[in-house]
Amino acid sequence: MNLIFLALVGLSLAVLSSGQGTTTKAPIYGPYPADTNLCFPEVGCFSNSYPFNNTGNYLPIHPDELGTEFFLFTRQNQNEAQSLSYTNLDISQTNFNKLLPLKIIIHGFSNDRSTQWLYTIKNEILKQEAVNVIIVAWGNGAVFPLYNNATSNIRLVGKQVGILINKIRSQYFASNPRSLNIHCIGHSLGAHTCAYSSNSASIRFNRITGLDTAGPFFEDTDPVVRLDPTDADLVDSMHTNAGSLFTFAFGIQMPVGHVDFYVNGGKFQPSCPGLASIIGGLLGGNLDPTKEVGCSHNRAVDYFIESIRSPCPFVGFSCDSEEAFDRGDCSSCENNKCSAMGYYTLNFKGRGSMYLKTTLNAPYCGYHHKFELTLSPNSPKTAGEIVIDTNSGETTSLTKTSDDLIPGDTIRRMFVTTNDLAYVQTINLQFNKKSKPFFGSDPNAVKFLFDKVKLTNVEIDEVYSRCARNSEISDKQVLTVPIQENDCSL
Repeated sequence: MNLIFLALVGLSLAVLSSGQGTTTKAPIYGPYPADTNLCFPEVGCFSNSYPFNNTGNYLPIHPDELGTEFFLFTRQNQNEAQSLSYTNLDISQTNFNKLLPLKIIIHGFSNDRSTQWLYTIKNEILKQEAVNVIIVAWGNGAVFPLYNNATSNIRLVGKQVGILINKIRSQYFASNPRSLNIHCIGHSLGAHTCAYSSNSASIRFNRITGLDTAGPFFEDTDPVVRLDPTDADLVDSMHTNAGSLFTFAFGIQMPVGHVDFYVNGGKFQPSCPGLASIIGGLLGGNLDPTKEVGCSHNRAVDYFIESIRSPCPFVGFSCDSEEAFDRGDCSSCENNKCSAMGYYTLNFKGRGSMYLKTTLNAPYCGYHHKFELTLSPNSPKTAGEIVIDTNSGETTSLTKTSDDLIPGDTIRRMFVTTNDLAYVQTINLQFNKKSKPFFGSDPNAVKFLFDKVKLTNVEIDEVYSRCARNSEISDKQVLTVPIQENDCSL
C-alpha cells in the first residue's frame, strides 16, 4: 500500500469520529496472509478473501480483547445504563419493553463508551418518544492509529450485535420476529457496523442511518463489505465530508442508501476549515487536528441531533449534482422530489441523491430560497461579484468576482437563511467589479443593467419580485430594490 496513503491514515484518522479520543488500548493483530480464515467461539469465522481484503488483509481481534459493551436505556432508566451480554442474555431482567421500537447507536473510529454524542442522541430520542435504546461501545477495537484493525473489527462487532438481536427476538418475538422494529444509527465506521449487524441478524433491520459513513477502505468496494440499500428496509445516509484522505476527507462519496443527503455539497461544512486552511494550519502548527481536521466529518452528528430536537426540517431536494442544485435547477417537492434529512426521514417518500444547505451555526437548519436576476439584453459587458443582502442579517454571493455577466442571461442561485423571508419588502444588491488588468485597458464596464429580480421560498413556493427594465447598478454601489409578493412579467 502507498506509504503516503498510510501516513495520511495515521495522521488523519484519529478524528474519523468525534475528536474525543478513546482511553482504551488494543493489541496489534495483522495483516494476515491472504485467504486466511479466523474463527472464534460463539461468533464464527472471518475470512480476508475477496472482497473482505479491503482492509489490507486485516482480521478482527479476539472477542475477549475487543470487549464490546451493550448499554440499554429506556425512559425508566434514562440516565442509568443496564449492561447486556450477547453471550448470556436474559432480557426479562431489564427494562426492555417489547411493545416499543429499538434504537441502536454505534460509534466509529477513535471513540469509546465515554464519547458524549452517543448519550446526547440517546437523550434527544427518549425526549421525543418512548423507545428502547442500546448504545454499542467497542473502544478497544477502535483505537488510534490502528484504522486497519478498526475496519476489520466492525465485522466482529456487527456479528455480536446480530447475535444479541437474535436472542432478544427469540425471548420476546419468537412467534413474530419481524414485529421488533429496529433502527440502527452509526457514525463513520459505525454506519458500516450497522450494516454488518443487520446482515448478521436473522431478519434485517427496518432502518439504518449513516452519519457521514466512513470512506477510506470502503469507497467503490463490493456492497457486501459496506453499507448499501440491501442492508435495511430504509437506508438513509448523510454526507458531510466526502472525498479522499488526500483532501483530508473521511466520508464516503458514493451513494450508499435509498436516500443520500449531500449537505452543502457533501465535502466541507460551513464554519469548518476547508482543504487550504487545514493544510496551512498543519504546516504552521496552528491547528488542532482532533477538532479542525474532523470538523466536517463530525458535523453529521450535530445535524442529526438537531434534526431530532429542532422544529425546522432539514429539507433536501433531489438533484443530479451540486452545481445544478446551486443554480436552483432542483427546487421542487412535487412527485416526492424532496425529503427531510435526519431522524424523521422515514416520514417522507423522496429517494435518491438529495442536496441541501445549512446555516453556519446551530441549529443549522434554515429556509431555502432561490434568487434570480435577469440582466438586460443591452447591458454593457462586465464581470464581477453580485452580493445579495436580504435584510435578515445574512448576505450571499450570487456570482464570483471572476464571473462574466452576460447580457440577457438570468443568474440563479440557491441559498439558505436562518429565518423565513416571508413578507420581505426590500433586498439590497451590491456589485463588486472584477479588478482592472495590470496591463492594458479594462474590458469590463463599471456598471450593469438588469430587468427583473425574483426571490422564491422554495419550501412553500412563495414568490417576491420586481420588474423594471434597465435598472442600473454601479461598482461598489449598494442598491435597495423594493419587491412585492408576485411574479411580475416583463
